[in-house]
Amino acid sequence: MQAHTLKPGAIAPTNTRHVPVLPDIAGATLMRAPAVAAACGISKSYVWLLTRTGKFPQPIRFGTSANGRNTVTAWRTADVAAWLADPAAWQSAHGVEG
Repeated sequence: MQAHTLKPGAIAPTNTRHVPVLPDIAGATLMRAPAVAAACGISKSYVWLLTRTGKFPQPIRFGTSANGRNTVTAWRTADVAAWLADPAAWQSAHGVEG
């Protein structure tokens, strides 16, 4: 199988066995939801579910639109990398049960 190198923020392709090819996230400081989902091998909606329940790092929100909604949301790469290294340890360190 051929290895893929992606630019930070790019969405990782999946191989035929539906195992995600993880992007190199070391060079990125912030990651948007599609890149976070690809790096973690989960869907964007599941990223948001984990975030909402406190089981995933909280994103940074930038700016607001006229209706008061956030215009840009991104996660710190270091936070995502720490969660990827050991999700259970990250949740324990941040006081999340179960």
